[in-house]
Amino acid sequence: MTSINHLAAAAVTALDCLGCGQDDRVLVLCNEPQRAIAEALAAAARPRAGAVRLMQYPTLSRSGEEPPASVAQAILEASVVLASTAYSISHTQARLAATAAGARIAGMCSLNPAIFARAMRVDYAQLGMRGARTAAALTAAVTCRITSTAGTDVFLRVEGRAGVADDGNLRHPGAFGNLPAGEAYVAPLETVGDGTIGL
Repeated sequence: MTSINHLAAAAVTALDCLGCGQDDRVLVLCNEPQRAIAEALAAAARPRAGAVRLMQYPTLSRSGEEPPASVAQAILEASVVLASTAYSISHTQARLAATAAGARIAGMCSLNPAIFARAMRVDYAQLGMRGARTAAALTAAVTCRITSTAGTDVFLRVEGRAGVADDGNLRHPGAFGNLPAGEAYVAPLETVGDGTIGL
């Protein structure tokens, strides 16, 4: 059972990741299964934001499906959006338009209250430092090797590609990412690689 205090603390951490302040118009999106998370986010936002709106809409059929027009309009009007939904809004025109207009958006799809409360208990300053070190190592690398117990053994070239730290820092205008955060990644060269992918 997740305590209300743990859920509230996780919500505060999420708002910190977005740098939520008095000038912000916060929109908290949810579907019915994520309502408890959304209510915690809205409650944490009320004392610190200029305006807070919680908007629930019916669960869609898949990630990337456009939300209803009223939701898309609300996303465009907000400066901070926290999307605690069943499916991701990451690759929707609604999200793209809002970030192009400067909104800061955090996707938090498919979380339940227990996972949200536990996963957001992170020292994001420490996470940022570690992510930056890993991203720098990926940027400096020429090749990488991926192995698995299923038989995968692949060499890929990453020379010239920049590593990226997904560290939860969504404070700059137009920032978009998923919470909880915590990875560093690089895209390999698409035309060079060798090995076997096990299934």
